[in-house]
Amino acid sequence: MKTNKCVLIVVLLGLGLNAFACEAVNFDVPGVCNSDSDCSGGELCREGVCAPLCSDDSECDFYCDIVTGTCSKCLINFHCPEGFACDIGKGVCFSFCGSDSDCGNEQICQNGQCVAEQCTEDADCKDTEEKCLDRRCVAATATDYPEQIPCQAGRMQCWNNKSVRCSENGDTWLFNNICKEGDGCLNGLCSRTAGNATAYVCQPYVVKCAGETRMQICRPDGSQFVEWINCPDNSVCSNGDCTSL
Repeated sequence: MKTNKCVLIVVLLGLGLNAFACEAVNFDVPGVCNSDSDCSGGELCREGVCAPLCSDDSECDFYCDIVTGTCSKCLINFHCPEGFACDIGKGVCFSFCGSDSDCGNEQICQNGQCVAEQCTEDADCKDTEEKCLDRRCVAATATDYPEQIPCQAGRMQCWNNKSVRCSENGDTWLFNNICKEGDGCLNGLCSRTAGNATAYVCQPYVVKCAGETRMQICRPDGSQFVEWINCPDNSVCSNGDCTSL
């Protein structure tokens, strides 16, 4: 089971009802920045978001990213509630689906987000060159679509700026990482788009297992893997994330 620090928030749903929700979800709007000078004292500009400086978890509400020296609301997907993944670069959780089964009724999973289904029959598709396939409009000649399940185990692809991979049992798509701003994504790999830029040695912010509980992360500049964190008690590292025993 994933563990998260939670708070009571008020959600206005017409009548104004109280709801219990996890603080790991970024309800507030973080300070947007282009450089450290855009942030207040004691903060750094981290992937376009102002983040407080830190040296260990005790100095943060949640976790300290020891690579960047800034506070984060998550360091791995394990730190986020069900239905969310960790954008390690920004240190926040965001909603993510890997298959239609992760979404509600009359919804489909598209590019990692739950959206309204597009069709139930071909006539629902506005483009005459499209057909309805699994409640989504696709080209009339298409036999599949990016989010199709089952998928080929280990296959990687891009969903907009997200890199995803098919799970080992082929029943869902798993979140890898989000490409840095200005980077492109091709075949599931982020790449620098500048004409003379050197290729990444490893994918920025990708986490891998370096032992049963030990994890390593690729540095933000994509130069090398460095020591990251250990999985908490009663969990092990699997596929770059912690899994409860």
